[in-house]
Amino acid sequence: MHHEFAHILTQLKDYSTDFRGISAGKYHTADWVNVKDLNSGAEGFVTGYASSEYNEDFAEVFSCYVTDTDAMWQKRLAQAVTAANGDESGKKAILAQAEHHPHLPEGCVGRGHRQAAHHRAAPCKRSKHTGSGNIKLRLKL
Repeated sequence: MHHEFAHILTQLKDYSTDFRGISAGKYHTADWVNVKDLNSGAEGFVTGYASSEYNEDFAEVFSCYVTDTDAMWQKRLAQAVTAANGDESGKKAILAQAEHHPHLPEGCVGRGHRQAAHHRAAPCKRSKHTGSGNIKLRLKL
């Protein structure tokens, strides 16, 4: 549902193309079905489906970031490094995609967005946990 909602948002408003440049040239348009979720992070994608093309990558980043718990998001980032045999470039690409995503709040990604110290210093808009891993989020429209 969150994935499809991200598609709707992109149909309603034009956004900067900065996000597109992060994974340009890495998409698996013809063979994305062979990209396993466990390995997708090595190339900077949150899921195998995200590796299919820009629009799906955009929607998958949004969906995963909004629905993952902190532990799940950190595991996803750690798996990106593991799948790349210690290379952090995939993890950095995922974080860059989330930071440049027009629907996600700035300054929260990759900084432990619900850690108490972060919120005391600079509260982000992604701070209300609903208990199921989902986040109440004020979208940037």
